[in-house]
Amino acid sequence: MNNAILYRSQAGMREVMNIYDNLLATWPVPRQEMNITTRHGDTFVIASGDPAAPPLVLLHGTCSNAVSWIGEITEYSRHHRVFAVDIIGEPGRSAPSRPDWKGVAYVEWLEDVLDGLSVRRASLAGVS
Repeated sequence: MNNAILYRSQAGMREVMNIYDNLLATWPVPRQEMNITTRHGDTFVIASGDPAAPPLVLLHGTCSNAVSWIGEITEYSRHHRVFAVDIIGEPGRSAPSRPDWKGVAYVEWLEDVLDGLSVRRASLAGVS
């Protein structure tokens, strides 16, 4: 999948990324931004909270991205090392590739993300 399919135009893609960047600038707690290489494309992750705290991985819904967790991140970060993940194929900073839902690609992708974060066991939270 390329950006032309994910976005209606290059101008639309720039507008979404501008909004994304403006929202990310208001992230209410300290953060670390990272890119994780996976078999299905690079994945952008926002990490917040104490690195020694139990990990919590946040997965956003369709047509969204990791900044959708901005309202909850302060509370979650008090108790967890939080990883807000931009899912591939969605309007965020991760790869625009969108694997078929019927295969193992998303399982492989999440496995690669967790391996890239050195997370062996975590709580998961998601919205749809």
